[in-house]
Amino acid sequence: AIGRIIAYEGQDWSIVGVFSAGGATFEAEIWGHLDDVQVATKRTDYSAVVLRVPTAAQREDLIEELTMRTDIRVTARSEEEYYAEAANRLKPVAAVSWAMTALLVAGAAFVGMNTMAASVLGRVRELGVLVTLGYCRRTVVIAFLIESLAISSLGGVVGVLAGLSLDHLPLRIPMGAFRFAIDATTIGSGITFAILIGALGAV
Repeated sequence: AIGRIIAYEGQDWSIVGVFSAGGATFEAEIWGHLDDVQVATKRTDYSAVVLRVPTAAQREDLIEELTMRTDIRVTARSEEEYYAEAANRLKPVAAVSWAMTALLVAGAAFVGMNTMAASVLGRVRELGVLVTLGYCRRTVVIAFLIESLAISSLGGVVGVLAGLSLDHLPLRIPMGAFRFAIDATTIGSGITFAILIGALGAV
């Protein structure tokens, strides 16, 4: 927020504005006056220079010229190529994230199904009484299935509400940072998976 103070390189910096870049990655950056930042970081070189040209053809000409020149040591590339390389560097992180997610989901599924199965097994006498009273097995199964679906749906809703507390929460990693995004697809998947766990556990 404007007027807040952030600490960087042992100094306090005042936020004087928030800019919009149409959702581009520039919105995830902190910008400051180059001379002040270089003094604070004790650096005199540049790690990146961003140039904008009017047309794609001029962009290609500029990239070719910078590549051929010998008096400037720079790796020239388009913005698309730059971010494609950055995305490739994050692929191992994404793979580990998917693996951890799969393990967590599998663990949650086993715990949920075990809980539902234990609930049914703990009511064997009740099942026997219902069958003795004349209810057919299919009716009993459907009754327990409906009960299980109701409980698992409620659990799914509670889980989604808990997950919403993480929405837009930033998480820092050694290679950068990202934000949790809880959208309609995530909510739908969570509730659907909870219902599936309840159904399988009951059956």
